[in-house]
Amino acid sequence: MLANYATVMAHNSVEKAQELYNRAVATCPTDENVSAAAASFFVLTANYTGGRKCIQRMIDAVTDCAVTPRLYGKLAWLGVVCWDDLAPPVRQECLQHLLLALGLEPNNLSLFSTLFQATSLNGSVGMVFKQNFIAGISSSPDQDTVSLACYVAQTKLPHDGRFINTCYKTALGRFSQSTTLLVNYAKFCADYADVALARKYYATAFRYSHKDSRSADCYAEYLAFLQEGEQQRTQREQLVAGESLARYQMERITRDSSSHVWGQTFVLYGKYLATFMPSPTVPVVLFEEALKQNAADSRATALYGSFLWNVCLPALGTRSTADVKNQLAVKVEALYQKGLSHQPQSTLLLTSLGSLYVSMGNRFDDAVRVLEQARKLSPHNVAVNRLLCAAFHDEWMKQQKRVTVKTDSRLQTLLEATRQLYELSVQLDPLGPVDIGKVLPICSARASGRGLGG
Repeated sequence: MLANYATVMAHNSVEKAQELYNRAVATCPTDENVSAAAASFFVLTANYTGGRKCIQRMIDAVTDCAVTPRLYGKLAWLGVVCWDDLAPPVRQECLQHLLLALGLEPNNLSLFSTLFQATSLNGSVGMVFKQNFIAGISSSPDQDTVSLACYVAQTKLPHDGRFINTCYKTALGRFSQSTTLLVNYAKFCADYADVALARKYYATAFRYSHKDSRSADCYAEYLAFLQEGEQQRTQREQLVAGESLARYQMERITRDSSSHVWGQTFVLYGKYLATFMPSPTVPVVLFEEALKQNAADSRATALYGSFLWNVCLPALGTRSTADVKNQLAVKVEALYQKGLSHQPQSTLLLTSLGSLYVSMGNRFDDAVRVLEQARKLSPHNVAVNRLLCAAFHDEWMKQQKRVTVKTDSRLQTLLEATRQLYELSVQLDPLGPVDIGKVLPICSARASGRGLGG
């Protein structure tokens, strides 16, 4: 009962729902229905600390050795969802959870301790790890864990195309009708420009799971992206075909479905139209309907705000006067703030609002306030740190133009803050893009002991 009540409360109060799930787990630590509901909640709210504590309590209480790997699978799933927010040692802990979920004996984890300590996640993965990883994929009875393992190999480990291909081939040999495996492997084939294989696996996923929105959504987006090197007529046909798939998912859902499911179909269709076939009205109607069904949907809110600001505003062209831009900015800001009233700890919404303030160019204090909130919730989030870099860099450039003395204290403060943020961004994502054209003037100004040119 507590878990059911928590599921209902999750749409109204995240804090209350978390309290109820913890009570449910404390009351029934070995009930798999409770564990599944609790794990799903912590994944959806991207709360690694709370989720790890809750799921670990279940692992400690369970006595059935067949259940333990499934619980470690839930813990690994939570870690993958929160991956960008986790420090490297915690990411390595997530890999250990995944190995345990795949069936590795806990005593054998010591074999990998040197691997985890010596191997950077930006470097390479050792052969022993690969062998045990693939062995787990070939033997684990849990399809969700196998799918998660393949996804981790594809997106979280140092890229190794041959290893990823082996993981998916092994997994599909056992679970040939898995939508997740088929769609993700199709994406892998597309990344390697194997159009025929990508289309084959997307089509297979759609054939087996045409009622699953993931297969239609991914297949539709893939068709839309198949534009490079094609004739204009073919491009239009592919876009229309993709639109048909996305619309099919929306139209097949009846109003008898839950408001959450109903709203998600509008989000997916609106996202497709906003990305590939933007018009000033249709996506707006779809996003509005999605939020009408579930006002707390942070993804729908973020997509809607991004569409208004990044698609609708540029589309106005010469009609985009200062007044029009300000009116739209007010609307988007209100949209994000309403979303945050439902989910005040949503890193996605805080980042979206902070990005809006940065792009407006005259909301530096608001941008820093909101982005610092996001960074407090997600200290290892690269996107948040890059936005803070942009905010401080732009303000530093403005201050340079304002001041007339060489030793302006605010200018020096902005300069030092910008430098530290750039260094932190590089530390968090060494292989990520860095605008050298912006970094060099900062380093040069700091080295010369001045805050402005000349």
